Amino acid sequence: MIALGIDTSTFALSLGIVENQKIICELYYNKEIPSGEMIPILIQDIVKESDLCLGEIDLFACSVGPGSFTGLRVGIAAVKGLSFALQKPCCGIPTLDGLVSRFIKSFKIIVPLLDAREERVYTTIYTNGKKTFPVVRMDVVEIIGKIEKETLFLGNGAYRYKDIIINRLGERAHFLTPNIDSPSGSDIAYCGILSYGKGENPPLEPIYLTS
Repeated sequence: MIALGIDTSTFALSLGIVENQKIICELYYNKEIPSGEMIPILIQDIVKESDLCLGEIDLFACSVGPGSFTGLRVGIAAVKGLSFALQKPCCGIPTLDGLVSRFIKSFKIIVPLLDAREERVYTTIYTNGKKTFPVVRMDVVEIIGKIEKETLFLGNGAYRYKDIIINRLGERAHFLTPNIDSPSGSDIAYCGILSYGKGENPPLEPIYLTS
């Protein structure tokens, strides 16, 4: 199966094409807020770079949040349009699931942090590969206070609030070098392939958190 994944949940835009477990091509754009005009151009670019045509894509996947309201809207609209025009399946992948997907088997506890401004983050806690805390928009100090064991932090919030995390948790806090700011398009594509293979069809609807 060949899947095209798109992440527009932060102030960056990432696309990836994955065939089963192999990454075919990736594209990352981080110059301005993703726009509805930009995404179709970049989709054409990555498909061309992959020596494919759009008709050869079997599945379209998109991150559905939490994240930037504007980014989520334009990403989801683009994927829904492709799915409808080409009569191919599409699915929505929660942004935090995509962000941790590459590391879920390597770390017992993972806390993704996406900056939600005003020292708040979009976050949850993964323990042994499963969510053990709701997906919330929360004060960064509050979520740190719930951590008792060694934990991997990643996401643009982990970079922004790294000093606060270290001051409170010390050696219990671990970070990637370099840090992973947001999910890659290939992460989203691969999560889509896994979901489709399980017979799941996650809805392509945005997850908005305002409190």
